[in-house]
Amino acid sequence: MVIYLFFINLIKKTQKKQNFFCTINFYIQLLEKVKFMSFNIEIIEEKKNPIIDRIELKVRVDHYGNGTPNRLEVKKKVASLQGSDEQLTIIKNIQTYFGSTQDLAEVYVYDSEKELQFFEPFHIQVRNLPKEKREEIYNLKKKKEPYKHLFDYG
Repeated sequence: MVIYLFFINLIKKTQKKQNFFCTINFYIQLLEKVKFMSFNIEIIEEKKNPIIDRIELKVRVDHYGNGTPNRLEVKKKVASLQGSDEQLTIIKNIQTYFGSTQDLAEVYVYDSEKELQFFEPFHIQVRNLPKEKREEIYNLKKKKEPYKHLFDYG
């Protein structure tokens, strides 16, 4: 609907046929670029938890025209915003809403590896790893072999 209105206004503004097609091509290329734009993150709430030695964040993820970004992308962006270690940043939950371009995420940024391993459940720690490592950890766990060396905490 928005694109339709956009092109209607464009047609009204352009008078010459040749100029019209040049302008249409320009806007089609612009729409292609917008389609692949990344997402934005806004920190809604930041709370320091001194007992657990972590920072608890509530963030809003805006992703116009795209699906919900995966945990690793959100984790990387939040870690860069906070200036923290990506490995000590945990995405606890991403709450999505059907048809919405905004999601709410609960993020924990730990001060040390020790607290992260103690307070975060195994499945949450594994969810915050790349897919290859997740599969390898689950395969080793099924075989009852050691897998803790695969958690690369700084």
